[in-house]
Amino acid sequence: MSFNKEMELSISDAIIEKPIRFSVGKSKLCLYPPTLGKMQILKNLYFSMDVNMKLLSINPLAETLRVCTEKSDIVCQIIAYSTSDGKKSVLDIEKILHRAKFFEDNISVEDMATILTIILSNDKIEEFIQYFGIDADREMKTQISRIKGEGSSITFGGKSIYGLLIDFACQRYW
Repeated sequence: MSFNKEMELSISDAIIEKPIRFSVGKSKLCLYPPTLGKMQILKNLYFSMDVNMKLLSINPLAETLRVCTEKSDIVCQIIAYSTSDGKKSVLDIEKILHRAKFFEDNISVEDMATILTIILSNDKIEEFIQYFGIDADREMKTQISRIKGEGSSITFGGKSIYGLLIDFACQRYW
């Protein structure tokens, strides 16, 4: 499959918020795309994993396995949040802790590392930004704002990353 076709499928999946399905024993679960609120909760957990970025870039599998071995409780919480859908479910801490315990008791370190890798690679916003040329568009807007002067602002599309993506996608497919 060509890069453009893969990217188009990824964009389509992101727009429709397609979950990634997997099984643990007889339980069928989904990894749901992160919402803004869920990303804020997960950010703190990501920091507490103490990932060695240098080792991650050299040997991602070894580093992911190390993190899953040393910080399995945190990784299981990340998986629990990632398999929760909707605000009510994400904010139900008892449910999250119960689900994290389920993962800790029922999946191997290797499976945990695989799921964590999928979760961490699921955020494709920067890839979309580069694919659509939004990064160049942002640079142009910054340059225009600088020329326009201090205290002034100029906005095209949305101010958020999601706003930029949606604006660009609508222009492209409209």
